[in-house]
Amino acid sequence: MPRSNVVGLLNVAKVTMPALRAGRDPTLVMVTSNAAGQVVSPQNAIYSASNAAVHALRLEYAGNVRVVEIAPASCATPRSTATIEMRRTGWRSTNASR
Repeated sequence: MPRSNVVGLLNVAKVTMPALRAGRDPTLVMVTSNAAGQVVSPQNAIYSASNAAVHALRLEYAGNVRVVEIAPASCATPRSTATIEMRRTGWRSTNASR
């Protein structure tokens, strides 16, 4: 997941940034998750981290070009439904000292 979300974005930005900077109205569009970087749970830590990295890259690139971060709304999937149910019933805790 980090490879496609973060490394893919870095590769695209590396290739396109010179042309963007040379343009009259340079705009870089990034797609991320609406809540992944803000709401962390045991089920989506890596996903959240990769989307937080995309958000950080938006801030980093913003000094050179206009950057738009698109965060589509969530949709119901088996995984999102399971996560919502686990949040509703409470996460099972594990003793970190074991």
